[in-house]
Amino acid sequence: MKVLLTGATGFIGNAILTELRGKGFEIIPVGGPHSSRSDILSCDISNREAVMELSSVGKVDAVVHAAGLAHRLKGGIPQDFNRTNVDGVRNVAELAVQLEAKRLVLLSSVLVYGKAAEKAIEPLGEQAPCVPTDAYGQSKLDGEKAAREVCEKNSVALSVLRLVPTIGEGGKGNFAKLIRVIDRGQFIWVGKGENRKSMIYVGDVARAVRAVLKAGNTKPGIFNVAASPITMNELVAEIARTLGKKVPAARIPAVPVSLSLRVLAHIPFAGSIGGLSDTIAKWLSDEVYSTAKIEREIGFKPKTSLAVAAERDVTYYMKNAGSNSRK
Repeated sequence: MKVLLTGATGFIGNAILTELRGKGFEIIPVGGPHSSRSDILSCDISNREAVMELSSVGKVDAVVHAAGLAHRLKGGIPQDFNRTNVDGVRNVAELAVQLEAKRLVLLSSVLVYGKAAEKAIEPLGEQAPCVPTDAYGQSKLDGEKAAREVCEKNSVALSVLRLVPTIGEGGKGNFAKLIRVIDRGQFIWVGKGENRKSMIYVGDVARAVRAVLKAGNTKPGIFNVAASPITMNELVAEIARTLGKKVPAARIPAVPVSLSLRVLAHIPFAGSIGGLSDTIAKWLSDEVYSTAKIEREIGFKPKTSLAVAAERDVTYYMKNAGSNSRK
């Protein structure tokens, strides 16, 4: 199967490239405009003319779109998100048509659901309404819509994989921040730690992409992709164990902390209090997503437990960024 893969130099894209190569796939990898690898094409996906130039690679069976502007801890400019995550998706979908691809696999995010998972009693399924709460989530939802418009008009099967937070060697985001905080002895328990989180190992995301491609063109649709959830207690314990650190046994009740931060966030010149309040609220909440659909229709189940994924991520941190962070 001949597959064009965008975002091939990124955290997730590189894992997909590794997973697909040598396993019955002929991969045409495409990186960002500043990619310097000789074995990977470079392209700015927000530039339609540049994307259309990739049609010179000839016909392909499928396109996997893993490129995009990632969620930033300190927010982002809506225009930047839209240019990459909406216009870029539309450009790549139109490229798929030009390449006569039968399938487009689009990597999206569960952030399109907004805060629905925090309020749900049961694991959140794909049928849940999408009400994004930030520019990134909105751009991912709009990107899905852009891809759907192009694919439906041109009879290209579209599979959207909505990913939960992805962890693994070299990952970034809130999980990487949690590792650093525990490593530096700055971690403070807020709440009981019994709330559960859905996450997934980057290698399993790559396996999910391969499973969707192998399923053929009869299984288009939207699929949540996640591993079995883990509690914050279990997650913090695994990080601390791998780091060889101890976390404080004392715990601060969640309710007074949350209320205090909300009040402070409305005070002028409060700085980053609002962001801190959102971060703590996120870590205190249950966020669990149903994967019944991808298991039923594609036959995909993650192989890597989140405890093992956390250990691998922390081990990578210790070998690389960890040594510098302790100076």
